[in-house]
Formats: sequence, C-alpha cells, structure tokens
Amino acid sequence: MSMPSSVSPVSSTDATIIMDFPEAMRAVIQGERISKREWSSLRIYGELRQGYLMLHKENGWHRWILSDGDLVGTDWFVVSWVDANQPGSLDC
Repeated sequence: MSMPSSVSPVSSTDATIIMDFPEAMRAVIQGERISKREWSSLRIYGELRQGYLMLHKENGWHRWILSDGDLVGTDWFVVSWVDANQPGSLDC
C-alpha cells in the first residue's frame, strides 16, 4: 500500500515520545508505524503487514531483519501521517 503524494510522514507529536525496542514493538502490535531517530528519513518506517514485521524504505517494502542496533536502540518513535496540502502541515 503506497501513500498518496499529498500525504507526508511526521513524528506523532511535537513532543515525540522516545521508546526502547520493546515499547516500540507494543506500538507496532497496536497498529502504529515506528521509526528511529538514527534513520535518515521519516519515509523509513516499520509496521506489521500481513503478519510480518516489514520495513518501508524509498524503494518499497522489505521483510525486516532486526539488527543488534534495532534491539538495543532507545530512539524509537511513532510515525503518523498528515495531508501535505493542508495549511500548517509538514511536507517531508
């Protein structure tokens, strides 16, 4: 599922809640998309898709093979979407 070009990812709030990996996985199980501060773009994010943990990058969807850095990371946050055509929204 690709997002329309008028929709841009943003961190969920101005005061982004930073999580460790177990907290991030709980968010994923609840249907959220997650990302890491260390990743170069908000267009890189993970979510559950058809029962698999998947990672979205600029070139599409990939099965997420977790690294040690993913597991011990404490810089996870929830990503939400805004309509980039609306006044005041972010265009990433």
